Amino acid sequence: MNINPPESGLLIILVMNSICDIIRREILLVPTLYWGAAGIIYTALFSPGDPDWMHLLPACVSCGVSVILLSALSGGGIGMGDGILLAVCGIWLGPLRPWGMLASALIPAMMFSLLPPVRKTGRLPLVPFLTAAYLCPLIRLP
Repeated sequence: MNINPPESGLLIILVMNSICDIIRREILLVPTLYWGAAGIIYTALFSPGDPDWMHLLPACVSCGVSVILLSALSGGGIGMGDGILLAVCGIWLGPLRPWGMLASALIPAMMFSLLPPVRKTGRLPLVPFLTAAYLCPLIRLP
């Protein structure tokens, strides 16, 4: 796996939230928001020669904000925590990768939603699928 230290922190946040999403159907809000704030501070201090990085911040969180709006419009059918987590991913990974993660996570999530136990409850945690979508590009198979 090819992962740098800041992205390893994001991986830890994703794994912790995956476990919580499976067990309790919620994310760990405080550590996730702290990691998002740390991403803004890290980018401000170590941005590689880009003084206009703040102009990219709205684009970076656009995926998360879109999911949060969908959550509000759907009456909680989509979790607001999923949107918060995608916004934090956008802060660390840039504006495009969270959209790819979301698209890559929705395909297996839709297939799992057809299973009888999931159809009965009507609930499916999305964060484990987002974690898998995050890991797929990092794993290099020979």
